[in-house]
Parts: sequence; structure tokens; C-alpha cells
Amino acid sequence: MEPNKRSALRVAGVAVAAATMLALVNPALHAGPPGSAGPRPVHTVAPGETLWSLAERFGGQQDPRNYVDDVVSLNNLRSATLYPGETINLP
Repeated sequence: MEPNKRSALRVAGVAVAAATMLALVNPALHAGPPGSAGPRPVHTVAPGETLWSLAERFGGQQDPRNYVDDVVSLNNLRSATLYPGETINLP
């Protein structure tokens, strides 16, 4: 049997429908940790950024040390070194 445009569109439609259903059924794919208000913001590390600079920028009025600890634990970081292009979740 020779494939045609209609069958290719049908396969693509089924794939999109399946992905949508999976995302709707599994809220863990788009939600933060249990008890959080919603999805966590994601930040792509720029050259020269450090955990401390992120804490000063995004931590608001809280102690930067606490914000750094939160970022480390949220992302399971083994080291305080960040690399350009790396994506991390922010508290």
C-alpha cells in the first residue's frame, strides 16, 4: 500500500492528540513541586552569571544565601559552578 498525504496528516494528527492528552492527564509535566503555585520559572545562564548574581537579581528582599541554597536544592546542583547555556529552575 502506498502512503499518501491524507495518511501522513492522519498520523501527525494522532501524534499531536496523544501528546496533548498526555500533557493534560499528567500535570507533573507542567507543574512545579507538590504544593507550589504553578510552573517554576526557568532561566538560561548567561556568561559571567553566578548563583550569587542570580540571587541578587531574582531573590527580592530575602537573604541571597537562602536564595542560593534554594536554587542549589531545587536543581540538585553538585557544585556552585554555572555554565553558559545551562538552564536552571528558579524558586
